[in-house]
Formats: sequence, C-alpha cells, structure tokens
Amino acid sequence: MSNKPIVNSKIRGNKTVATVIALFLVLTIAVTLVALPTANAHTPPWTIPTYTFCAVAQNPVGVGQQVTVVFWRDRPPPTAGGAYGDRWTLIVNVTKPDGTTQMLGPFTSDDTGGTYTQYTPDHVGTYYFEAAFPGQTLANNNPDPSVTVPSAYVGDYFEPSKSRKVALTVQQEPISAMPEVPLPTDYWMRPISAENREWSKISGNWLMAKYDKDAVAYEYSGNWNPYTTAPNTAHIVWTEELTFGGIVGGEYGVGMGYYMGLQYEPKLNPPIIMNGILYYDKAEPPSYGFKAVDLRTGETLWYQNSTYQLSFGQILDYESPNQHGCIPYLWSRVGSTLHMFDAFTGNYILSINNVPSGYMKMGPSGEILIYTLNTAGHWLTMWNSTKAIPPLGPTGTDAWQWRPDRFRGQTLNGTEGLQWNVTGNTAPAGSSFQWYWNDILISQAVVTVPNQVFPTLVHVAFDTKTGEQLWSQNRTDMGTMNFPGYITPNEGVYALFVRERKQWVAWSVKTGDQLWVTDSIESDWGFYQYVGGFAYGKFYSGGYDGTLHAYNATTGKHLWDYYCGDAGFDTPYGSWPIFGAMIIADGKIIVGNNEHSPSMPLWRGEKLHVIDAETGRGVWNISGMYASGRNGLGAVADGYLVTANGYDNRIYCFGKGQTATTVSASPEVSVHGSSVLIKGTVTDQSKGAKDTPAIADEDMTAWMEYLYMQKPMPTDVKGVEVKLETLDPNGNFYDIGTVTSDSSGMFKKMWTPEVPGEYTIIATFAGSESYWSSYAETAVGVSEAPPATPAPEYPQPIDPTWTIVAIGIAMIIAVAIVGLLMLRKRP
Repeated sequence: MSNKPIVNSKIRGNKTVATVIALFLVLTIAVTLVALPTANAHTPPWTIPTYTFCAVAQNPVGVGQQVTVVFWRDRPPPTAGGAYGDRWTLIVNVTKPDGTTQMLGPFTSDDTGGTYTQYTPDHVGTYYFEAAFPGQTLANNNPDPSVTVPSAYVGDYFEPSKSRKVALTVQQEPISAMPEVPLPTDYWMRPISAENREWSKISGNWLMAKYDKDAVAYEYSGNWNPYTTAPNTAHIVWTEELTFGGIVGGEYGVGMGYYMGLQYEPKLNPPIIMNGILYYDKAEPPSYGFKAVDLRTGETLWYQNSTYQLSFGQILDYESPNQHGCIPYLWSRVGSTLHMFDAFTGNYILSINNVPSGYMKMGPSGEILIYTLNTAGHWLTMWNSTKAIPPLGPTGTDAWQWRPDRFRGQTLNGTEGLQWNVTGNTAPAGSSFQWYWNDILISQAVVTVPNQVFPTLVHVAFDTKTGEQLWSQNRTDMGTMNFPGYITPNEGVYALFVRERKQWVAWSVKTGDQLWVTDSIESDWGFYQYVGGFAYGKFYSGGYDGTLHAYNATTGKHLWDYYCGDAGFDTPYGSWPIFGAMIIADGKIIVGNNEHSPSMPLWRGEKLHVIDAETGRGVWNISGMYASGRNGLGAVADGYLVTANGYDNRIYCFGKGQTATTVSASPEVSVHGSSVLIKGTVTDQSKGAKDTPAIADEDMTAWMEYLYMQKPMPTDVKGVEVKLETLDPNGNFYDIGTVTSDSSGMFKKMWTPEVPGEYTIIATFAGSESYWSSYAETAVGVSEAPPATPAPEYPQPIDPTWTIVAIGIAMIIAVAIVGLLMLRKRP
C-alpha cells in the first residue's frame, strides 16, 4: 500500500478485501520485527528463502459469482515504506475443473507484501488456486528520498516459493448474500447504522453552495444532489431568524423592508449539510462565526464565535492498511490560506498557506483538488489538500496514519500540496476553467479578433488525472458573452446562452463538437436566462420570462414549459422572474422567483416552485422570495430542503414532520349491545408548529402560509385519514373503519362491539407526503347484559259489566228465595 492518504479506488470500494489485507499486515509487521536480521549485519548478496500464502472467499460459491483471491509474501519488501521502495511480483495459477490452467497476473504487491484480485468461475466443479513468487533480487527501486542509508538487503536474492493449492468448490446454485436493508418508509435519524449500506442512495450530503464544487464567476448552474429525496409538499418543519426581516413599518413608509442581502451578501451562507447537520455563517458582522443546527429539528447544536466564516465542507475517505473510513471537516478560505475545523465540534485544527487559486472541486475520496492554469507558461497544476498535510512519518506504519490534529494550531506550507505540474498546453491568455465532467476540465478564453463583431471563444479541454490537453475548439458568432452563464455539464454536455438570439448552444464535453441549438425563446424577457441545469437526460433553463424551459440534453428538442403565472401590476415583467441557482433532487426541479437586486417594496406574489422534472407539472409552491445569492437557492439533503426567505429573512426547512396520534373511547366500560364513541387527534409535532392539527397534503400550502407567514386562516382545510382497528376478546383483529380528522385535528366514530369482553382499539395515521406516521391505543370493556327480570303476577281484573249482571242475578235469586220462604210460612 502507498503512503498517499488516498488509497487505490479498488481497495476503497472493497472493504472486505481491505480488512483481510489489514489483518495480514499486522502479522507481516510482527514477522518483520523478529525475522529480519539487523541492518548491515551481513554482506550481500544473500539468498533468502521465502514463503507465499493464498486465500479464497466466498467458498463455496455459485457459477458466475465473483470470489476474492488474496495472496501475500511472508514479509514486506525490506525497502518498502509507503509510496517508496521495492515491491514484490506475484502470480496466481488457477486449475479449472476440466484440468486446464490459467495464469492470473503478474501482480505488484503493495508495501505490506501482498495484494488481491477477483475471479469469476464459469463451471461447476473444483477450482484450485496457487499463488507463486517467482524470485526477485532487491534492487532498491523508487528509493525514499528521506532515507540516506539504503537497506542492507539491497542486492539480496529472495528465492521463489509457492502457496498451498486452495480448493474452491463451485456449485450451480448461487450462494445467497446477506439481504439488503430496505429503504426507510418512516421517520429516520442520523447516524445511520453501517449495516444499512443501501441507504446511501438517499443520504447524500451538501458540501458547499454548488453542492460539491466551488462556484466560478458568472455561473448560473443548477445544483444537483442525486443522493437524496426531496419534499413533495410545502410542509415546513422549522424556521429560524437569520437577521431582522420583513417590513420596517411606521415612518419608513408602505412596504419598506429590511435588506435581504440576495446577490452579493446572501444571508444563508454557504450552506453546508453533513450527517444531518446544517452549518451556516452568522448573517452579519459583528455577529461573526458559524452555527451547527440539527437539520430535522432546527435545534442549535453549537455556535463558534470565530472570526472566520465557512466556505465549504469536506468528507475525506482515508484508506490505508491501518485506517479506513470517512472524516468530516469544515473549511474557511481567506485569500490564499485555508483554515480547517472539526465538523463535530467546530474547533479549529490548523491552517494551510500558499494555497493556489483556480478551479476547486472534491476528488473521488473527498480530497480538495484545485486546478490552476497558467497561460503564460503553458502549464497546468493540480493541488491536493491531503498532500499538504503530511502523515505521521514518511515510512512504515507512520505513513498509514491520518492525524491532522498532530499539527493543531500550526500553519502548514501549502506548496507541499502540489501533486503534479504538466506543461505544453495551448490555452490562450485569459483562459480560465469553467466546466468539469467525468475527469475532463474545459477552459474558456474570450479573444477579441480585429474586424470581427463578436469575440471568439476558445475552449480547451484537459484530462484532470494527467493534465494532458485533449482538444481545442474556437467558437464564433456567440454574441458579446458579457454575462456567459456557465452550467455544470452533468450529462456530458456543456452549453452557453447567446442572449442576442435567445438561444442555447451545446457541445460535447468529450470531443468539443457542437450537438444542438435550441429554438429562440418567444418572450423578449427570455433575453435574461439566469438559471440552468443538466439532469435526468434533460436541460432546464429559466429567467426573467417567468418560465422554466425543458429540453432534451442529447438533441436540444424542446419538451415542456412551466410558467410561474401572470403577475399583473406586481412586476414589470408580466410574470415573476426565475433567479438564483435551481436545486435539482429526487426527480424535482426547485426554482425561486427573484431578481438580481429587487427594490423596495418587494413584489407580492413571489414563490418557491417545485416542478416534476419529467413532466413539467407543478408539484407544490409556497409564498416567499427565496434565494441565497446567484450561486445557490439553498440545499437539500436527507429529504429536507433549507432555503432563506427574503420576505422575512428567516431560514425555512421543508420536509416531512413527525406526528402524534391520540385515541380514547367512552364509556370505557359498556354493556353488550351499546355503542362506544371513539375519538382522538392527529397533530404535527414539528418544532415550528408543535401540537397544531395535521392537515391534508392538498391543503398544505395554505395551511403553512397561515401558520408561518401571517396569511388568513383557511376555512376549508381537511385533516388526515386515520385507520381504526380492534383486537377483540377472542384474539381476532379486524377493521372498525377509516375516518378523517377535521381542521382542529380531531377524529371520531361511533362503534358497537360485537361480543362481551376486553377490546384493544388502535388508531393509526399511516403518514402522508407531509408527515411521518404515528399511532395510539386505548381499551374498552364490554360486559354481559343482565338477565331479564320476570314480571310480577297480579289477579286478573273483573269486567265491571259482568259484575253488575252477576249482582243483579244474585239479587233476583235472593228475592225469589225470600218469596218462597214467605209462602211456606202462610197458614
């Protein structure tokens, strides 16, 4: 392995291999300490026996599945140290199941004495791998300049050796890998477990105003983060005041507001998002320094009352036999000096002076790379930040340690960071780098030619790995190019806008050949195109005509337009201009209405527009004058969008909010056959609107403008759907029904339990495009109905009519008897 802080990308991409090599590195170092004689203890040449080792994994494996073959010598080359010294030469012989053989290599070892390769078997059966060292005389190649006395082993011959034959079993059925961890569908936080590798697709960071590169003059490029989701509604998670904002009021007159900074003094600067933390400068001196804020909650984590202000962030992937992983830093550039800070605490670490100016971008492992083009001397240099910060030592294990803290408080010499200098290019005077894509940098010079109305643009392309000039092209009839408007060529295409013709002209980054010219924009306000971006196979452009135009990136064919609407008397443009670099993420284009330097009072009707990148359909919009200067509208990472609103000089963070669901039932104990009233609430738990009602996605813009922007309260907003379910006394789980909460957040439903016993009632809000999910539980008891009480027995009532008749009959009978008795008594 080399002593360069950034190790070969193959090893960086295979952590398993790196781990294996690190393990045997420890062993080889130990062997070296005890097995090698003391330096100068013999007179060369000696013949020294050697031992070679080999390992293969995965074993067994399926046909067509790749295995890793690691092989190494028993000791490192005695002269090896970091990037310097000799290396062993090794080969691997493979015997296939049919008896045929194949040689892999030759391979050059790293400085530990080993290396690896990958192999894909294509037949069922047993393969045998045998690593071999063919023998080698130590020649003291590539000597370390800091070592004055060469190793005593220079000139010694190290004998050939072979490893044992390692059998690899190959079967027809593939071996299953560990299952992938699915992407999250509910609320998640940083840090993300290292096992959730697949989440890298949605957890991209935002290192500077232009996402991952420094801005160049007159750059209107859209900033594309391809590794994040982005908000699908206008839901606001939190806001924070940057400085005084809004209208002043009183004697200052109608609409006179506080300065919003905009073009040259943006209030939200840079911004940076790393590991779910938003970093930004305090808006105005003497409130200097910078802050770290939790992206999801808006909570201030720390504030550094520093005289420096932030320029960009860095996440350095340092890979060596002794160290693997990423380390985040914050940087401030003042003139030719870079100041380094710890991203976790904000503490100052060190400074680097004599840092060259030029085109700055992040390298493949997070190195700060600066390309400087000198047209007088016809040379091109590349400066690398990791070379300007030396390792602990030039050789051995010290060369494999990244320890900037060792230089805490010091100022290092930046000239040590020069990685290469290549001469011989033909770039004319006045050339500067403007476009970068896929290891190609393109410079432009505006050359005035006698008797030519418009200047000639000279474009020269360079290989960023070697400094080699690739091609040179002259462009004529491109207008005055007073404000050229450079756009990052994410699709391998770069373009310039010809204002006089209201047309975009595009060329291939690889060849410099012209690819297409767009149709002329209809509106004359289209003369001012201040926004552009390549993404998703398309090119997007917007400006003072209030329209976002979409074109095919390969052909220039016009695809669709998105119009910001008629402004009426509010602006002189008929619509609201699109200004400030767009944000591109998650299949969406995010643009803001603004202009170069708006006068007071600020126009009404300005908005942030989020547009479907494929169809041109508006996804959502919200009131505000959003921009962070010409080079940035804000930043998006981890699914959250942060930007600054010039209407009130506050940071706005858009994204999904956490929620809380409550549920209760009454009565808590009822009699079987009776109804129960289930009711509860679903509320927003975001910092900026805690305990307010959760509202339907389609009503979100109006609701957010009411909560945060003093707009009238909407009267017709809807709540969210809540699913009600129950677990009955017999363990059966079933739906009670789905209800929708109202504008106060409350939901309710009448329900009749089917059987007696204890019930668990679950209320679930499944989440929406605006909110994360939540649920709550309650319980009710249902008792048996009491047995029916028998009715008391009473004498049957006598009909009064029959009573009278009976009395009459009885009286007649009595009279008759009396009459008979009287007749008997007669003499």
